[in-house]
Amino acid sequence: MGPSIPELANSHWTRSEQGAAVRPSFLVKPRILIWQYDLGMPADLYNWGAISVWREHGCPIQGVPGTERFPLILPAINHSVRVVYSGINPSFNMAAVTAYAHHVDCPLHYFEWTESITDGDVTSRMERLRAFEAHARVNYPYFAYFERFSSDIGVEHASTTHIDVLPLRATNQQELLKALGRHRDQKSVACFIAAQRSIYAEVLRVLDPEIVLIANASAARWLRDELRLVPDTWRRTYRWAAAPRATFFLSGQLSGGATDEFAWDRLAADIRDVLRANGPAAK
Repeated sequence: MGPSIPELANSHWTRSEQGAAVRPSFLVKPRILIWQYDLGMPADLYNWGAISVWREHGCPIQGVPGTERFPLILPAINHSVRVVYSGINPSFNMAAVTAYAHHVDCPLHYFEWTESITDGDVTSRMERLRAFEAHARVNYPYFAYFERFSSDIGVEHASTTHIDVLPLRATNQQELLKALGRHRDQKSVACFIAAQRSIYAEVLRVLDPEIVLIANASAARWLRDELRLVPDTWRRTYRWAAAPRATFFLSGQLSGGATDEFAWDRLAADIRDVLRANGPAAK
């Protein structure tokens, strides 16, 4: 028997000693219809957190690209993750989406979001969209660069994951950042961004990774300021109060030749040094 869809009215979630539950700081209002889920599972926390924010903020939000689409739905994440690769948001290349959706029997209209979407629509779409994302992470060329980089830093790729801070499906990242900047003075948009940032923070707390690599120059600049990352003396690594164990690295894209082989090698060497200092049994 599957989970029900309870109404979480005036509920308060608190963290257990194992980090299995968290207070929903990302919720603007306490009343919301979502599936019952395990808050200790990072993908569930991310996925249902995004759905709750899309609901509470009445997406689509005019002028904010990607809010007219269903948010990114992550496949299962291994709890023993050592390295998290992060960007701002997932791309939405229609040609690639069409090809991969066909492979997992995911109708294209499942990627659409409207204010009238029902709870039944949400739950039926999530499984297909989760399958879509799992398929894309194996077959989309972008993710192959992270697999290669994992090998270069001496970490099994199964001990890594990729998580975007904003689950907005929008291909033109510069357009998205400009839109967020233009509308930042709107309380609804500011709260929307803050809610997603809080979800990302909670996921990192549950995962407790050793390394977070933000591998995109635009994303790195935006997230450095948005998350208020604190640099070390030489600005080679950064720290974030919300994830105190993680060492943050900022770089250009690993994909498409944006990072030359020498910058790639230096970055990999720096991360290996941190992992080596942490030791094999750091978790």
